[in-house]
Amino acid sequence: MTAREVKGDERDQAYGEQARRYPGFAEYERKTAGIRTIPVLELSRADGGE
Repeated sequence: MTAREVKGDERDQAYGEQARRYPGFAEYERKTAGIRTIPVLELSRADGGE
């Protein structure tokens, strides 16, 4: 696997979707607002396969 940190609008969209599916993510983001931005990582297979 390779990992890439997703940033900016792409990060916000991915985190927003996760928070919509799992409300605990939204709650955690509210608790850390102004303190930290929760990183989002995209994982990909290193061999490029499916």
